[in-house]
Amino acid sequence: MKQNLVILFILFSVIFSINAQIASDPNDEIYSYIDLWEENGLVKGLPLLRPYSMQAIKAILNTVIESGNSLEQKTAQNYLDEISKPFSFDIGFYNETRTDFNSYYMQTGIDTKIIGSFSPIVTVSAQFGVYLLDNEHGNILPRWTQPKKDFLADWTSFEIGAKSFQVSQSLTSGASIGNDKVYFQAGFMRTSFGPFFDTGSIISPEAPHAGHFSFTYRGSKIVFTSLLLTLVASDSLGDDSWPDKYLSMHSFNFFPGPVVELGVFETVIYGERFDPMYLIPFSSFYYNQVFAGAHDNSMIGLIARFKLPQSINFNTTLFIDDIHFNDLIRFNFRTKYKVALQAGISWTPLYKTFRRVAFEYLLVTPYMYTHKNSNFPEPINDTKPNYLNYTHKGQNLGSSLEPNSDRFLLKAAFAFSPLVNIDVITSLIRHGNASTGITLGDGTIFDDGYDDAGSATFQGATRFLSQDVLEYTLQLGIDSEFQYEFKRVTLKWGLGYTLEAIFNKDLNEGDTDVNNLVSISFGVEF
Repeated sequence: MKQNLVILFILFSVIFSINAQIASDPNDEIYSYIDLWEENGLVKGLPLLRPYSMQAIKAILNTVIESGNSLEQKTAQNYLDEISKPFSFDIGFYNETRTDFNSYYMQTGIDTKIIGSFSPIVTVSAQFGVYLLDNEHGNILPRWTQPKKDFLADWTSFEIGAKSFQVSQSLTSGASIGNDKVYFQAGFMRTSFGPFFDTGSIISPEAPHAGHFSFTYRGSKIVFTSLLLTLVASDSLGDDSWPDKYLSMHSFNFFPGPVVELGVFETVIYGERFDPMYLIPFSSFYYNQVFAGAHDNSMIGLIARFKLPQSINFNTTLFIDDIHFNDLIRFNFRTKYKVALQAGISWTPLYKTFRRVAFEYLLVTPYMYTHKNSNFPEPINDTKPNYLNYTHKGQNLGSSLEPNSDRFLLKAAFAFSPLVNIDVITSLIRHGNASTGITLGDGTIFDDGYDDAGSATFQGATRFLSQDVLEYTLQLGIDSEFQYEFKRVTLKWGLGYTLEAIFNKDLNEGDTDVNNLVSISFGVEF
């Protein structure tokens, strides 16, 4: 009887779905529209830290309704109608299946979603779900990408025939207090920071959710943000879990003219204690770190954005972990660079069919995001928690690429009707192991570049993609979403396909792998 009920539950989940917008999730589709509207110039001066408060999102939607074309006005009005209710409570059923034709992955479950306002200045947005996962063969995703939904296993499983489904929970929550210009947020959610909101190298929305506490001020000439994330440490192999790891960040963005935005930001990773000094807004994290004994891992970054005519945008970020300043001022450029550099140009005309095209380049130098553990001997063999590397639950907080990698990315967005959206993406990714022939390190974010004696091997040269064997990944993908509206009911289908070719896979010379990856989703919204 139990198995029959579970089968009925799964079948029902495939054909019935209710989805409300979740402002506390930076991967929610509303943020993809906000990206388009900002690049087109409909809205300006938005904070680089996401998610936004509900008050800020309402202000954005009202601006688009006032100044956008008919299609953008309709889209914004639909969103505004949905999130302007005093309180909405939705129960939904969701299903997604992914396969490479050799194995498959499926998630199906119940979602409860809450959006509401206790007052004009206090809002909440939350989602809680219980899911059945068939993940015996992994997530079945294109290489160098991560799932967009977080799950917590509760050690319960259902057996249906020969298949075992893992019961897991999913939670996203956020509350904000303030208005659209000044607000404080607290929640358990994913976070994104930087002008490359979905592919960024600073804080990526692909990183797992965490405790999030942030303050945002959005003025006409300056935007200030302050962020605290409560993280989970892993050992220097990415295994196990320990609490008491933190990331603090603050950023200042300036608008010296109508077409220029300049920004500077700092981050610091630390653990085994909570240090309120890193909450001081007008201070230097590096100064604070050295003042307290230099036991932490601080980094600094620069941002430049240029709004060119005809909705053309140029963005660039430089995230610096460590550089040899003395060498650089002597014009010795053969030195160490632990940095992530990202640059991109986009055109977002928001035509009826053609919406956007963008080209991006990202490089991550060797040992960027890594940091030696304070515990010796050799950190790679250490099973104690690493509180200093740029990871959360064993995953990079920044780019999904490993150190010593780069990526060329071209993507375009189309809308063949208000109810048919198609995205096309192609990319080339290169990766090498900078420790080859130097140490026994594997070149991942858990390889800190130190030898057995505890000496850094990257002081004199960076060794960026200079190895004899590099892995090359070519990807061509298309993602489509189709909707059909009938009175108060919306049918929604999703279909994605990625052709992927990997050469010298896992840095084994001559090994080639070709994958055909398909994802399918279906839902009904009321």
